Amino acid sequence: MTGPEKEALEVLTPFLGDELSKDIISHRRGMKAPLTARGARSLIKEYQKTGHTVAAAEMHLNRGWRGFDASWFKQPAKFADPHNPTPRGDMAAFTRNLMENYHGDTAMDDAGKGGSND
Repeated sequence: MTGPEKEALEVLTPFLGDELSKDIISHRRGMKAPLTARGARSLIKEYQKTGHTVAAAEMHLNRGWRGFDASWFKQPAKFADPHNPTPRGDMAAFTRNLMENYHGDTAMDDAGKGGSND
């Protein structure tokens, strides 16, 4: 661990614990964006804005992000990936709508089971 990374570890550890702090530093090193003490203070500030410091840090790490903004944690439902448009809400209604648009009518009854088209 480099000097700046040791300083970053000293900043992160009181808030996140030793293991999670080391994981974040290692993650940033792997991204070729080593974490400094200043960057660590900025991350902690954003994590604390969420009200769930450890959970925010875990989200940051698990999603593979270089940085973190508290608004990403507070409003996860508003996050949309244009390369993966996953439907939200009632899956049965989504499926009926999909079937109507594809087949021109619905081939499912209200219980979501295939009905007869007599």
